[in-house]
Amino acid sequence: MKNQRMINAYDSINPTAQQKERMYQAILEQSSGKGAKVYRAKPAKPNGRGLIGAIAACVTVLIFSGAVLARMLEQQPEPVATQPFDSQVADMQELPHEKLLKTYRTAMVESWTEEKCLENGISPRFSDAEYAKKNAAYALMDLDGNGVEELIIGQGMSHYFYVWDLYTFAEGKPIQLHSDQKDGTNCHLYKNGIIGHEYTSKTEGAYNFFSTEGANLVAHDILTFRNDVWYDEIAKQQISAEEATSRLNQYEMLDIHAFSLLDYSGNVVVDAEATEQYMLILEKYKTALAEKWSWEQCDEAGISRQIMFDTTNRNKLGWCTMDLDGNLSPELIISDGTYLFDLYTLTNNQPIHLLSGYPEYYSLCKDGTIEKRENVQNVDVYWRWYSLDGTELVQQGVVFHEADSHKYSYGTTDDSLRSISENEAGKYLTDTEKSAMKLTLIPFVTQEYPEVKEPNFYYESLIETYRKAIEEDWDPGKCVENGISLMVGYYGDLVTDLGHNQIDLNGDGNDELIITDGTNIYDLYTIINDEEIGPLRLVDATERSQFFLTTDGQIYNMASGSAMLCYYYLFDVGQKELVLDKALKFDASVDPDNPWSFYDGKDKSVDCTAEDARVIMDAIHFADIAYIPFE
Repeated sequence: MKNQRMINAYDSINPTAQQKERMYQAILEQSSGKGAKVYRAKPAKPNGRGLIGAIAACVTVLIFSGAVLARMLEQQPEPVATQPFDSQVADMQELPHEKLLKTYRTAMVESWTEEKCLENGISPRFSDAEYAKKNAAYALMDLDGNGVEELIIGQGMSHYFYVWDLYTFAEGKPIQLHSDQKDGTNCHLYKNGIIGHEYTSKTEGAYNFFSTEGANLVAHDILTFRNDVWYDEIAKQQISAEEATSRLNQYEMLDIHAFSLLDYSGNVVVDAEATEQYMLILEKYKTALAEKWSWEQCDEAGISRQIMFDTTNRNKLGWCTMDLDGNLSPELIISDGTYLFDLYTLTNNQPIHLLSGYPEYYSLCKDGTIEKRENVQNVDVYWRWYSLDGTELVQQGVVFHEADSHKYSYGTTDDSLRSISENEAGKYLTDTEKSAMKLTLIPFVTQEYPEVKEPNFYYESLIETYRKAIEEDWDPGKCVENGISLMVGYYGDLVTDLGHNQIDLNGDGNDELIITDGTNIYDLYTIINDEEIGPLRLVDATERSQFFLTTDGQIYNMASGSAMLCYYYLFDVGQKELVLDKALKFDASVDPDNPWSFYDGKDKSVDCTAEDARVIMDAIHFADIAYIPFE
């Protein structure tokens, strides 16, 4: 029986017969020599993130579960995606990847043909401009640990990313390592700097795995099959299906946190040159949050008081840039992901303050307009919609609700208000194009957890149980019998590192105990000192239910019921239990065309699009957790 990954990959493409044969022959030609061959990448021409199929997103969890049975390759330092704000913006102007990104953005804005894409050395997938606008994303990661970041262009979720184009850089010049030619080949990135080219059909296929040496690709593993017969093309010998499956399962997908090339309204995202004009403003916000400015200090500095209202959510505050009026000059948005706190535009390279989100509430709508909700004496309500025209916000419409009479009015201006029914008002207020956009932000405060603490009295015996489980090599069943995570039973195999730390995650003065490998949370406990309650177990990870700590101090849970059913939860840490903040559900068994639904933690779940799901997931960033090893 074929490996499930081949079936999934085949289901995600639809190559022609000629493409299939051409790809298969190319793989065989590449591997015709003896031993590992070196392939020289082609230089890029000088002038030159969406959801994948939802089922593939869920299958990723299942692939992970299957892969736990094979030891991972000898670990290199895992590459980390670089956020644009991580490099000081003054330095970003000179980074060579910016010219390439502008080429891709131009291709989408100008709707390049397939021929023009190829002429400019980029994947012909960008010839479908509308699809690329919704799905194209990029990331910068040092894949081979040589200190030079590669530029990754493609689509997908962080857990399952399709690479369209891949570049490295030598002496400041881009060198293309891969370009997707829409021939049925899928390219994925794996841990330890491995690049995988995969082509499969129901009867034949090929898996090429390469490592990088500067601008070169070196064949690491080449496996092909035809009619269920497998071959090792480097060793030039037939192998069993079991050996092929075992070798494929050694490769673990790299977690890629990509940034959208365009925002979800189709407007060009800012480049570094424009961001530099906003740097002084961004520094004000960072300073205000770090020093906990008063309202008076915010007023004097010309920034919104709103940023200081909810200090418990300060880690959610951040910034992003979008071209709201289509003039290719980006606006700067200060937000918590839902509400706009401040909005700026550029005129003659100088920032202009357009609005401040106090005391009214502003949000960005999916059609690029800005909604303002204004309460009158905490009773009557105005909803206004504005579009940006240069340096002015121009009102496009207004709905007014008079509480005493329970009457609604609508007009383009306040002077043109006319009476409308409640149903008509509801249509204006629930119009999907006017619904608020969930913004993906670069945070001002990145909450990491570098400190480690010795266990307090309540956790000492529990920690000894974990230490004993590791020393005596308990299996998963015995771990469950003793009330600890079954994942500890995989120590030395799937779980290669394990330790503990204590962090006060909910601000109640009591530290929670985290059992972790630095990224995954395998168990989480809390105590309530004044009631002498605890330890209370809050998290219990399994092969199909993974937990992570986010930079916002929340707990992220990714769970899989089957290839057709996946759940994604965000929890706050309560005093005695996890409190659901929001959730996404993918269920292709009920409605394959509309599998996604969203739950906000308060109301009933509602259907959402794949784009909405990606916006939510892309805003989640995992924290690195320091820990004391058990051994």
